[in-house]
Amino acid sequence: MSGQQRKATDILFTTEPVWVFTALAATLLSVILGIEDPWIWIALAVVLLPFPLRFWRYHRLSLSTPFDIPIIIFFAGLLVGLGVSDDLELSLKAFATFVACVSFYYTLVNYPQPGYLLKLALPIYALVIATVAIIALVEGPSSYSTFGPSGLALNMMVIAAIILGAGTLSRRNLIRATAIPAGLFFAGAAVVQNQASLASFFTGTSFQSRMPLWEGTIDMMTGYHTFTGIGLGYWAAAYNSGIILPESSHPHNAYLQLWADAGMLGAFALILAVIIAVGLSWRILRSRLDSPWYGAGIGVIMAVATTVIASTVINASFGIPSLNGESYTYLASPMAWFLAGMLAIVYRKLRDDKSHL
Repeated sequence: MSGQQRKATDILFTTEPVWVFTALAATLLSVILGIEDPWIWIALAVVLLPFPLRFWRYHRLSLSTPFDIPIIIFFAGLLVGLGVSDDLELSLKAFATFVACVSFYYTLVNYPQPGYLLKLALPIYALVIATVAIIALVEGPSSYSTFGPSGLALNMMVIAAIILGAGTLSRRNLIRATAIPAGLFFAGAAVVQNQASLASFFTGTSFQSRMPLWEGTIDMMTGYHTFTGIGLGYWAAAYNSGIILPESSHPHNAYLQLWADAGMLGAFALILAVIIAVGLSWRILRSRLDSPWYGAGIGVIMAVATTVIASTVINASFGIPSLNGESYTYLASPMAWFLAGMLAIVYRKLRDDKSHL
């Protein structure tokens, strides 16, 4: 590799999160909006570009990360789900979005300056969610038919947790003065925007109302479907016998959705990932409080815990169904992959800072 080629690839790696996130958004929007091929595959190729670039520049596809093995097992489950699906076009596009989200995860964990990444990614994430929240407030529930009010609230709670954790424990007065009000704003907005759903969650009404969906899902997961799943993104068609209704376009449970999409391999990958996440969280909690990364670690742990709990009654952390008229699409949610990337980054930084992990 010549000097000019190294400089060119280094520039690409420096700006990698920006253009990979843009391509990820393009991939997801291509599926949601039903944009015809080949644009989704072009966007996906851009998301995947860092892998050959890293191999060309550093002779490796990626740094080793804590979640590599669960990801491999999960993708094996997705391939099985792709194979058993009765709607190959739907499942293939859904598969492309999962590939894009995982590639985004590897962009996060491979970025050489994670501090700048956190400072850049979190405000952009917050700005996007704030924009969606404002549109939803102005235009009403129809404006977030894809995201869902509960999904929007969960995103706001994730942002609030990370900001509050990083801001409250920061040693810089300016960061505390900015982050704490911002975190409280997002937490408050999430509660106000979704107070009815929160009330039903804590009273148990959410579980009772969703029980028929959960029982119906378990009933469908019989025979070989127990192991293979129903088919990637095919839950809605299977449950509704082909006529998909807005209130039953997903099982309202991310764990059942994962099982339906990726079968037992996907479920095993999730269990392994949770065990790894608990181990990383425990080590982060035991690290030095004076580390500049400790607050971010606490924030990410709170965000992960919030997502794990909320996933019992919503899908937004794993898969996002989109029903526009008679057109139904299904795509991966970037949330879980963003949180996994942030958890891996914080753990590595605290470990490298010799924080006695």
